[in-house]
Formats: sequence, structure tokens, C-alpha cells
Amino acid sequence: MPDHVLNLLWGKSELPLTLPEQWRLAGILEPCELPPVADVAAEMERSLAQPSGSPRLRDLVHGGTRIALIVDDDSGPTPVAQLVPPLLRELASGAVTADQITVVPALGLHRPMAAE
Repeated sequence: MPDHVLNLLWGKSELPLTLPEQWRLAGILEPCELPPVADVAAEMERSLAQPSGSPRLRDLVHGGTRIALIVDDDSGPTPVAQLVPPLLRELASGAVTADQITVVPALGLHRPMAAE
């Protein structure tokens, strides 16, 4: 049985990943193609108000909860500026205050961020 080679997207190219032949490859899962939402902030509000299979976030937190909010740095495609404000409002409605939230920029493979 030959090794399985998966090609992972890496920037604008692909990075081959070879899996040992004794590993059984059950399948490859990929996200389905969906059209982009018209209003990212409104969709975030809707998602927070109607979570799938979970209580609302504001019902899971309380005044003593410490939050680590991990966000992409500004080189990534995630619309952080549109996603974070609704999230902060949801946390505030659960009695979480700003001093209980630590924002951590996820650098990935980038150099450390400058203070500015």
C-alpha cells in the first residue's frame, strides 16, 4: 500500500504532506462553498443570538469570567473589525467587563508585531 500524499494550501502554492502507509485515510473533508454574506456584522449578531447546539455565549459567561480573545493579525482575510464589536456586546450582556478580556493577536508564522 503506497503512502498517502495530501497537498495542503500554503500561501499561493501547495505543501505536500506524506502520511505513512499504515495510516488509513478515511477521507478528506473540505468546507462546502457558500456565497459570502452581505453584512458580516449582522451575520455575526445573528449567529451569536442563535448559536447552533449551544446556549448563547452571554449565558455561558458571568462577571468573573476571564476571556482570551484570539484574533488574526491584520494581514489575514478575517474581517476582525466587523466580528469583534458584536462579540464584545454579547460578552458585555453576560456581565463581562473590558478589564476581563485579553486580546491576543495570532501571528501565525509572522514576525512579532511592533507596538504601533
